Amino acid sequence: MLPPPVIVEHDGFRVVRDDLIPGGTKRRVLTEVFKQKAAAEFVYPSIPDGYGAIGVALAAKDNGKSARLFYAELPHAQWTDLMKQAEAAGATMVMVPGTHDDAIKAAAEYAGKHPTSLLLPLGFAMPEYEQELANIARSLPVTPEQVWVASGTGTLTRAFQQAWPDAEHHAVVVKDKGSTGNAVRHYLTAEFEQAAVKPPFPSSDTFDAKVWGFMKREAKPGALFWNVGG
Repeated sequence: MLPPPVIVEHDGFRVVRDDLIPGGTKRRVLTEVFKQKAAAEFVYPSIPDGYGAIGVALAAKDNGKSARLFYAELPHAQWTDLMKQAEAAGATMVMVPGTHDDAIKAAAEYAGKHPTSLLLPLGFAMPEYEQELANIARSLPVTPEQVWVASGTGTLTRAFQQAWPDAEHHAVVVKDKGSTGNAVRHYLTAEFEQAAVKPPFPSSDTFDAKVWGFMKREAKPGALFWNVGG
């Protein structure tokens, strides 16, 4: 059983500190989602600095199941800490010659040939993931007026719009690969990146941390930021 999310105040904002558990929010949600699945193995195409992989690896382990992660080929000496953590958690690491698109194709081909394996969509953009995340958010002892997240596939902000429909939602678009629902969208610029303000807690430099500068400039006091991992 994972501990519930911890909310800590930083610079006048409320921050959900899921960097405090290994695998962060993705592990938290996937551990519950995997309980509902008959699959013995979960398959996911990841990127070297992606938190999805460690989330899959640990959630599979939490449920006594297996994880198989596909990456564009990278020499072991160049593996990121997240890749090493995923392997240490028991995941089978598969290096695929070529690009990330090749890894995605290889993962799909593998899952298609193995009936007990389940291919997970990029960003975990599936209804059960969003619903479980919304349920977790609703369980928190807060009713935020304003919610900020980083966005790739839009899964986070869509889930939080379900959980807190009366809040004002903001999505900092790191990758534009899915709908952000009714959220106000904020876009990164080269000038903004150069003047980026890092949060005073562990956060992914390539994803969640990019929200902090926008919040410092535009968010209301008491706004809630969901830090997926660190």
